[in-house]
Amino acid sequence: MTENLKVTHYNNGDDIPTGHSSSDWIDLKYTETGAYSVYPFDEDEESFLTCENNCADVYGNLYNWYAVDDENGLCPEGFHIPSDDEYKQLEIFLGMSEEVANSEGFRGTDEGGKIKEDGYVHWSFPNTEATNESGITILPGGIRDSGYNYMTFSCTLWTASEENDGFAWYRQLSYSRSTINRNDRNKELGYSIRCIED
Repeated sequence: MTENLKVTHYNNGDDIPTGHSSSDWIDLKYTETGAYSVYPFDEDEESFLTCENNCADVYGNLYNWYAVDDENGLCPEGFHIPSDDEYKQLEIFLGMSEEVANSEGFRGTDEGGKIKEDGYVHWSFPNTEATNESGITILPGGIRDSGYNYMTFSCTLWTASEENDGFAWYRQLSYSRSTINRNDRNKELGYSIRCIED
């Protein structure tokens, strides 16, 4: 898909929980409860950036990995959340070697630039080597942890692949890099999601 996911219900119609305070958001790991967040996530908390209308309309929602893993599904019918291996397939298609794709950290050369939206409408300057020649148009939706951080500076995307009980794999793009970060992080963090056709 060419937009970050912004659904508020699982595919069976159940609401995805939202509206959590900063401490409650982190504590969801103890119950492994799926949830999403929209910037600004709490009107009582000060924020460094506001959206003209609803931030989710442009940047999508931020989901913890427990929502990614919920058996009821997040993506529309005919789509799914890409696995770590499916992201590697994309990166190799964009020019990354298989050896580099299998490594961790910021990898490659210009593959990240090929999937980032170009210009500075949504990304902060310098939005290094962003061409969006792929047409995927990745937007910098930031992250949700104990607060909300990095909107316009980075996009972090969950994969459907678990590393262990507490961690899952993600991809990250930065305003200051043209490469793609592959790593694993805590499942309670709130990241963007892109769906891929089955």
